[in-house]
Amino acid sequence: MILLITIWIFVMKKGGSLNYKQHVAEMMRVAEEQLVEMKKTNESIARIEGFASNLTDEVAAMLGRPGRL
Repeated sequence: MILLITIWIFVMKKGGSLNYKQHVAEMMRVAEEQLVEMKKTNESIARIEGFASNLTDEVAAMLGRPGRL
């Protein structure tokens, strides 16, 4: 697959090659942005899960039940 892509780039005209390089750069930028957003989402989910766990423990304690509900 890599060989096929390499040959395709070699055969392309210079303008086409530049467009390909721009496309790859843009896709890398988008992938990095998506990774940042995914990390933020995962952190938010972890905070929500922690909050829910603490809330469940507090409710269980108020009801006089040890552990979780």
